[in-house]
Amino acid sequence: MLYLSEHAGCRNYEGGQRSSIEYRKVRQGERIESQFQENKIIFLLKGEFCVNCGGYDDCFTEGHLMVIPAGTPYVVTAREDTEYIICRVSNNLHLCGEFSLERLFHEEDTNNYECRPLPFCEAMQYYVEMVYHYLQDGIRCRWFFDIKMKELMFILRNYYTKEELKQFFSPLLSDDLYFSDFVLKNHRKVKNVKEFAELANYSISGFEKRFKKVFHVSAYHWMKEQKAKEILYEIHTSDKTFKEIGWDYGFASPAQFNDFCKANFGMTPGQIRSAATKEEK
Repeated sequence: MLYLSEHAGCRNYEGGQRSSIEYRKVRQGERIESQFQENKIIFLLKGEFCVNCGGYDDCFTEGHLMVIPAGTPYVVTAREDTEYIICRVSNNLHLCGEFSLERLFHEEDTNNYECRPLPFCEAMQYYVEMVYHYLQDGIRCRWFFDIKMKELMFILRNYYTKEELKQFFSPLLSDDLYFSDFVLKNHRKVKNVKEFAELANYSISGFEKRFKKVFHVSAYHWMKEQKAKEILYEIHTSDKTFKEIGWDYGFASPAQFNDFCKANFGMTPGQIRSAATKEEK
């Protein structure tokens, strides 16, 4: 690349770890645990990941892309040396100038899809290879990355069926993307529906009404399910003691935490972790 120093000094240069598009690699056996603050699309260039993220718990192989929604804790283990590209994307996505995710939600049938990776088609393969070369050359321009994100959406819109796209984007789809994005990013900041409504500047009844319209369940029921999923994730993947996990999720005593696990998972925290350890072996 010519004039690299000028590029790095430009106000549109994205330095640090917050680049809109970035290349990463991990070694075999390396484990990554995190929770994204933005929606991510991950392109696996080489290798294989074991991914535990929300409802997805499976292997993710090279030549595929997948979505990880904002606010979702995840754990990834590299089965072999792995290279991948991350794209940070907003929830206000348009597959083209006239086709938004909200329109995809309304246009397709209402079946519940499980999120699954998409295989690279020929056009996507060319796209990923070029993005990789740009990143290797040191390009980190916000303006350029915006163009590449629009190109990505155009490829998805024109080379994949609407059914494939609905399955791929299923964690992000709703008829009110602004609200669903707010819920996914902020649900861990509050303890109950009242606090959630206050954070959203709603009355409790107004918040409940909008929540049920978007998520098709009550806010209380959704938050309870989310809490159970995240607790199960913590028991499976973290090295925290059960007392620490219980404290983090607002349980007054280990006995109360034990009762919650028995009621929701049919096992004590110790039994759950022991079963997970056996599965890994």
